[in-house]
Amino acid sequence: MDHADVLIIGSGVAGLCAAEYAARENLNVLLVTKEPEPADTNTYYAQGGIIGQCSGDSPELLAADIFNAGAGICNPEAVHKLAQEGPGLVHDFLLETVGVPFSMNGNHVDCTADGA
Repeated sequence: MDHADVLIIGSGVAGLCAAEYAARENLNVLLVTKEPEPADTNTYYAQGGIIGQCSGDSPELLAADIFNAGAGICNPEAVHKLAQEGPGLVHDFLLETVGVPFSMNGNHVDCTADGA
């Protein structure tokens, strides 16, 4: 490729999400990573770092969890945006578009509680 409209550095979930959305807009995407295997990413090795929303959860409860886990150094605007938009993006992109094989409980993602 001698021309790219978008350069994305990193092949983790953020980079792949950006590449997917740019490609949907018919942009030429160049994705680069330092690893010889594109799947060798921090995302692959993450231990529960995906924001989801389970039954009985709310953006307010999610924001409270993020603030607790952030030990006082969170950007409030970013936390509230993530709590509002994150779960829908996880569902739309990771489940529907990409088909990430999350553990399921019937028709729902199997939710667990994390440390916060």
